[in-house]
Amino acid sequence: MARITNKDKIKQYFLEIDGHLGIGAGTVAEAVGMKRNAASAILNELEREHFLTKKKTKPVLFTLYEGETDQDRIDKKDEQVEDDVFKEISELSYDMEQVLNKCKISAAYPGRGLPIMLLGPSGVGKSMLAEKIYLYARRQKIISEEAPFVVLNCADYANNKELLSSVLFGYKRGAFTGANKDFAGLLEKADQGYLLLDEVHRLPPEGQEKLFRYIDTGRITPLGDGADEKELNVKLIFATTENIDNVLLETFIRRIPLTVTIPSYSERSSNERMKIIQNLFEQEAHILDCNFKISSNVINNLLTFKGKGNIGSLKNIIKISCANAQNRQEKHQDYIEVTMQDLNVQYSVDYNSIKNSSTSQWIFVNKDSEDIMIRSLDSIGEILQMDSMIRLIKKYTKNSITYDRFSKQNKKLIEGIMDHIVYDIESSSVEIVYKEHVENIFKFMQSNYGFEYTGTAVIVLTKVLVLLSRNSTFLREDKKDYLTEMKSKLAKKLFRQSKMAELFYRMVNETMDYNANEELLKLFLILFFHCQMDEEKYLYNAIIITHGYSTASSIASLVNQVYSSYIFDAFDMPYDTSKKQIVERLRSYLKKVNTSSGVLILVDMGSVLSITDDISDLVEGNLGIINNVTTQMALDVGNELLQKRDIEAILKTTVRYNSTTYHFIRKKEKQNAILVCCMKGLEVADKICDMLRTCFDDDKILILEYDYEKLAQRGSGDDVFDLYNVSLIISTNELELEDMEVLLLNELVDQKGYETLNHVLKTIYSEKRINTMIENIIKSFSLRNIMSQLTILNPEIIIDDVGYAIHQMELELKLKFTPDLKHILYMHIGIMVERLMQQKNQEPLHTFGEFARTHQEFCEMSKKCLSSIEKRYHVSVNMREIRLIYNLIESKIKDFGK
Repeated sequence: MARITNKDKIKQYFLEIDGHLGIGAGTVAEAVGMKRNAASAILNELEREHFLTKKKTKPVLFTLYEGETDQDRIDKKDEQVEDDVFKEISELSYDMEQVLNKCKISAAYPGRGLPIMLLGPSGVGKSMLAEKIYLYARRQKIISEEAPFVVLNCADYANNKELLSSVLFGYKRGAFTGANKDFAGLLEKADQGYLLLDEVHRLPPEGQEKLFRYIDTGRITPLGDGADEKELNVKLIFATTENIDNVLLETFIRRIPLTVTIPSYSERSSNERMKIIQNLFEQEAHILDCNFKISSNVINNLLTFKGKGNIGSLKNIIKISCANAQNRQEKHQDYIEVTMQDLNVQYSVDYNSIKNSSTSQWIFVNKDSEDIMIRSLDSIGEILQMDSMIRLIKKYTKNSITYDRFSKQNKKLIEGIMDHIVYDIESSSVEIVYKEHVENIFKFMQSNYGFEYTGTAVIVLTKVLVLLSRNSTFLREDKKDYLTEMKSKLAKKLFRQSKMAELFYRMVNETMDYNANEELLKLFLILFFHCQMDEEKYLYNAIIITHGYSTASSIASLVNQVYSSYIFDAFDMPYDTSKKQIVERLRSYLKKVNTSSGVLILVDMGSVLSITDDISDLVEGNLGIINNVTTQMALDVGNELLQKRDIEAILKTTVRYNSTTYHFIRKKEKQNAILVCCMKGLEVADKICDMLRTCFDDDKILILEYDYEKLAQRGSGDDVFDLYNVSLIISTNELELEDMEVLLLNELVDQKGYETLNHVLKTIYSEKRINTMIENIIKSFSLRNIMSQLTILNPEIIIDDVGYAIHQMELELKLKFTPDLKHILYMHIGIMVERLMQQKNQEPLHTFGEFARTHQEFCEMSKKCLSSIEKRYHVSVNMREIRLIYNLIESKIKDFGK
């Protein structure tokens, strides 16, 4: 029997599924049981063989090949014109995008374009960028395909001004000794195209002045008596390694409107350096016609390269390393390994900067991938499980899951990440520096916020910082804005953890000049600190406000440290601070926090008590302010807060044992909520919630899944009833609660469910709106039930058609069908339509003529109401089906038909 290859498995996989939807390499690899990089190589091979088509998305998706017209190829080429030219530069960073914008402006400006000056040290890619500008102008049809690109290195003629002028402007025969014939200069040769003057600082003042006239008028005059003036159309690019203010005439500089600076390799972010390395390895994979498997130690050393020559030298290092690796290994291997021994010792690479371990992680480059396929087996996105983090944050900030569910899922997520980082990620010598700073920051947090840290926490954040600094991800501004907005929403719910995350990042930035992946790092830090602290739900927002330098901070730090919990925030106010200034600062704070659980403020003087009216509009829960704060009072109140006592009770107890007064404002009305619970667990309840939310389709009442066991054991004393006005509990199992309406799930579509929902919702919605919601619930339940029984029809389409027919029957019969009857009719008629389609042209054995005679009016009404279904699905509803519908209605409506 012939062996089934991986290639055969992948082809079979695409044929068995709907291969036209677009599938990524990761999904394919998982489905056929192979490594992602191997699957990617086979997918690219199948694309070349025209079995698959590759979609230029991120990530790359593959579909079954359906042929490609000439117009498709033209359209695809037009779409990729700009990307093909600038892609590898534009992906580096936002700053490089701004450089490219200037380059595009230079090329697109009418006429001779705008002269542009490229600045930067040797080897940063000035010449390469100049050529990219030329290619961009060609692809955009600004210049013709045949337009020339001419380069003049001014340094070659620095000691001979006359020769430089003749080379640049040309000369007439007899202009000087040896000029035996007319000679066209480089400006003339570059007509209708581009001229790059490299090392332009070596152009003498005379040469600069001679260029004035061309830049101003577009005309030149070759050397020699009687030379005719020539009008040219040449776009100019200048490049230099020097400070132009020191080496060029001011009048010359003024004539160059665009200047861009290309930073040296070592000045670029780790993200840019990584992308440059990745581009260079991809180029070598194409040149040497092989795939590379590169040690992460090699990558780490190249990231720290600081030798002369910048990217030019780096390119040579990589070129020789790849050649060395290919030379010492068998060429038929799937991947050629590039390790530390392949780095060429003649270059300034710091071999001691990273520990060389035998268990190096690997990064892959595939020669046939048009999108650069360089990827670590443990990429930073996978290590931090960014997709899972973002999904969890979105669900929590949209109130799709409760705090308890969020905490449980986050704990599982973060602990999984921590285990992987601690046990699976190799350490490096660089971590020693990071670790010391991380530990010092944690010590500060412990003394000021009571944060109890562990050695594991230090190791995890140390490794995360190192990983992020070396695997930085460039995000476009819109993506940064999206993550920043998400962080703001999360901070509103997890204020303490958000403040800890901001503090940690600020201290790391100040002590280590660290700024990699700020948005991603802060999101991870919030979830990380939540996993470590996990007290956000139970603690009120507690604040100490005092006049004097660090008085409030000292008291708050002591209490937080004593109880090893972040209880108090502190506002230190100068003695001359006015009430208005205190209110402004407090309002700014309250806008950032979730105040639904309540706010408790301890102040040092009675005059501040009166601020309650100035801030009460920002507090959703109870608000209490108590006077004459002392360290002992703060310790007592902190203990009471940890016991989760009510704010008003804390105030009364404090007044009893201290010489003080307080103000108290009771919380506003709580938001309405319906709880959904299931004995089988929160996952099932979550699915039911999703269905119900689509039926309600607004935020007037929250639909929250909740733990069945917690409700069964603690009843209405559970803390969820403190946060929300729970109007109803929907349970899949019997549940008895005092003074609380409980509805079983299957009762939602019968008369009891109809009456209960009407009773619960009548103070929130109109009768018409309630009926629409109940109709949606019936329809959703019916849809779920018939989904598994339909094989031809789309349930989501047929359900609407059936709903219209049922509504028409109600109008014709002048009846209001009960919810359970509607539910039955939805299912019966939906399945009936598919049955009739399968039995097309088959007449029923029994004609039911007697029923048609005795119930003529009902039969005519039914045919009328079902006519739209008959027309749409090309079926005919016979007497047998109409009688079944009659029997269903008769079974649920007393005296129907009499």
